[in-house]
Amino acid sequence: MSFKQSVAVPHNVEIERFYSKAVIDNGDSTVSLFPSNPSSNKVDTNYSQNPFPESKYHVILGISLDPLMKVIRQTADIDPAYIINNLNDGTLVLSSNQGRTADIVNPIKDYLNFNNISIATGPTGADTYQTVVTLGSTGVRKPDNLFYLGQQESFTLELLFNSGVWPSTANWAAAEQGRFGITAEMYVAKMTEAELDQYREMLK
Repeated sequence: MSFKQSVAVPHNVEIERFYSKAVIDNGDSTVSLFPSNPSSNKVDTNYSQNPFPESKYHVILGISLDPLMKVIRQTADIDPAYIINNLNDGTLVLSSNQGRTADIVNPIKDYLNFNNISIATGPTGADTYQTVVTLGSTGVRKPDNLFYLGQQESFTLELLFNSGVWPSTANWAAAEQGRFGITAEMYVAKMTEAELDQYREMLK
């Protein structure tokens, strides 16, 4: 069953699934997702603007994070253990422009599955070894409390890290490992004021 099918909302309410990708580069202690003017590249985004354009309330039903890079190989410039620990120490913050509902503030470990990391170490030559780490998502996480955006209300979704020290984009390119970063997905229900009131009652 998909997340859309598992969540209860008022009858005929439309649920959309939006995503935004961000590359994490050396120096990034804050990573912003869902920028106000998204890329037209559908590989990286599938929403048209922030704030969402429809004249309805937008209720955030669930959020997920997933690494762009599932497998991290050790090189002279890339330390998988450090990367995993730095990610694990991070925090997700979702804020609305008008502050009508409390921010969503959760540790990133609620979204990335650090408890099921696969680690493999093997020889690459005489007396040398390489570590390979595989990381995945925990799936969609529902907010602890109602979080919604007003009509034409913008929002920010940020990942905050204690350290902005990461391998650079050039390091990843030299290692031919792809893009290092995060995909954020949000399941958003579009509601009229009456539907929002009904949804509030459903949550009680």
